[in-house]
Amino acid sequence: MPYQAARKVKCSKCEIAICMGENAVIIPMKSGAYSRKRIHCFNCLNKIIEQTRKDLKKIEDMIVIIPAPQKSLTQIEPDNDDDPVALSE
Repeated sequence: MPYQAARKVKCSKCEIAICMGENAVIIPMKSGAYSRKRIHCFNCLNKIIEQTRKDLKKIEDMIVIIPAPQKSLTQIEPDNDDDPVALSE
């Protein structure tokens, strides 16, 4: 979320000063039952985004999608719901 500093604050990651009136970004962090908002400079935001992309790429590379076996038309059994003989058995 965009944030304009109302007073002098520090970046939560690199601790560089963000002066009053400068733009920064707030990233909500969920920890336990409470959530807190961390203020980041744009340089740290870019590093966070790049690391997230790398992590997602690693996860994507670990996922192996195995296609489900396809049944041929000769293996498909007919639906016997309407057959009175099959229902009475």
